Amino acid sequence: MSLMLGSHMSISKGISRSYEDTLNELNANALQIFTKNPRGRQSKSLDPADIARCQEFQQEHHFFCAAHCSYLLNFAQSFESDPWPNESLIDDINRIDAVGGQAVVLHIGRKTGLGDEEAYTNIVQNIEYVIQKTSDKSTWICLENTAGQGTEVGYRFEELGLLVKRIDHPRVRVCLDTCHAFNAGYELRTPDGFAETLSAFDAHIGLDKLALFHLNDSKKELGSRRDRHEDIGFGQIGMDGIMNVVRYAEKNSLPMVLETPMEQMSYHDQIDKIKAAL
Repeated sequence: MSLMLGSHMSISKGISRSYEDTLNELNANALQIFTKNPRGRQSKSLDPADIARCQEFQQEHHFFCAAHCSYLLNFAQSFESDPWPNESLIDDINRIDAVGGQAVVLHIGRKTGLGDEEAYTNIVQNIEYVIQKTSDKSTWICLENTAGQGTEVGYRFEELGLLVKRIDHPRVRVCLDTCHAFNAGYELRTPDGFAETLSAFDAHIGLDKLALFHLNDSKKELGSRRDRHEDIGFGQIGMDGIMNVVRYAEKNSLPMVLETPMEQMSYHDQIDKIKAAL
């Protein structure tokens, strides 16, 4: 059993600083970062000195660190005319590997006028291409579940499982966002409801494919299919529901990363609140 808990962190002062702030300011041991601007196509090279400091930190502390990919990526589309999305994911994998991280989290995309089969085929082909081009890396590619807004891919476990099984590669795993799952109709608030959600995940995807949690409360109700994050314990999931997830994650040594809006409490205080409830 191991509690791996933290939050999304800024890299404005360097990635090594985001590691240090996770340790010193949050008293935490897991983090998620953007390795570059998530809303643009241009990116700066990583600083070699910063990379070296990250590697030294990881050798000493062994934190979990994931990169969140660009918001501009839509892996449901064909990239024949524009290879940039694939290249952007490849770049994130190379960057997070360089700074001692273990995973990249991917918003899979939207169907946007495509039929299911065409969208799925594009996703599988695009991810297989990225895996091939990063075959020297062990970095996980974590498909994130969605709330089900519009034509988002992956709000049902059946769909995520279909993609994971078609790609069929040990580096492809799932990031389970608690707010998104709740908004998609999966119950987390009661022990029985959470057990049923885990059972559905296992049946369609496999719990061995669960790599990490995005730990977020929800402003919107169960099954709303509207993605609105809330601070821990202040939303519709509530503290009891969040702690169902936390205890399971701790028991199974799965990392948890907060992406809450910090409207009620800071990340530091939310992390302390979770620890106090264990």
